[in-house]
Order: sequence, then C-alpha cells, then structure tokens
Amino acid sequence: MEELKQHKFALSFIGLLVIARFIILPLLEWQDGMMTDISLLKNKSERIDNVLAGRDQTSQYLQDLQKIVRQRDKLFLPIENDSSFQLQRQQWLEQKMAEHNLTMNNIGWLPSQPQEEVDVRIFSAQLNLKGKTVDVIAFIQDIQSQTNYIAVQSLNMGLRFHSDGNIGNAQTRLNLRFHGRKRIDS
Repeated sequence: MEELKQHKFALSFIGLLVIARFIILPLLEWQDGMMTDISLLKNKSERIDNVLAGRDQTSQYLQDLQKIVRQRDKLFLPIENDSSFQLQRQQWLEQKMAEHNLTMNNIGWLPSQPQEEVDVRIFSAQLNLKGKTVDVIAFIQDIQSQTNYIAVQSLNMGLRFHSDGNIGNAQTRLNLRFHGRKRIDS
C-alpha cells in the first residue's frame, strides 16, 4: 500500500491514459464517423435537391424533344414492306396526276436504298408523263408541298406546241425520291 502511495502520481497518470484510450478515443472515433456519415448524407441530399430542382427543366427538355421527334416523323412516309409502299405511292401519284389532268406513260421503281444509320429507306420512282406544261408545273409544286418529304431528283422536260401566249404541252421524265420509315409507337 505504501508503494501505491509513493507512485500515486504515476498511477493516476496511467489511469488517465487508460480512460483516454478506452473511453475518450473510441468516443472521438465514433463522433468522427458520424460526422463523415452526416457529411456524405448532406452531399447526397444536395445532389437530390439539385435533381429535383432540375426536374421541371428536364421535363421541358423532354417535351421539346418529343415535339421535334413528332415533326421529324411527319417528314417520313410510313412503310410496312417495299411492295405495299410502292403500290400506295403509285396509286397516290396516279390520283395526283388525274387531279392535274396529266397522263402517265409509265412508272418504274428502283430498288429501295436502306439508310440504316437513321432507320430510313429511300424509294426512287421514275415517271414518264405528258400533259400541258402548266399542269406539269402545278403537279410538281403539289408534290413538293406535301408534309412528307418528296424530292425531285431529276427533271427532263420536252416542250411541244408552244407559242407566244401558250407554253404548250410537255413530255416529262421525272425521278422522285420518297423517304419511308417504320413507325415506332412509343
């Protein structure tokens, strides 16, 4: 006992070190871990708040993109297969020619050209038609005023019976390009 009293200062220092090592140090480590977790949760909460704040803007972007896609889809004609597409377009062309008082000598279709990177098929039709030159010009304007994109690839026109007040009749060879796309309903 006497020895303990003699080393009282050293024993109290050792006791203080034991308390610091086994009670205070774990408490501080726990507190640091909690601070780290709180900081991570705070950062995560801020990111979520930023996403939620940008949701209205993202929603507006989505609506704008959907509008652009709808406008783009109007440019393309819907296709199921090549032969039915060509038949529908040929009937449509015959109807348009009848509206403009034109006579078709013949129509020929070239093999379709797939444009796989944009999921589009290009169909080329060669038309030989005849009628009044004014009607041929009106027919071409009518075709190009369609919502769907129809390109006049080439035009050869031979004029006959023209005079000062009349531009006469035209024998016309016309190459048209139709752009078709399978509809993807979303």
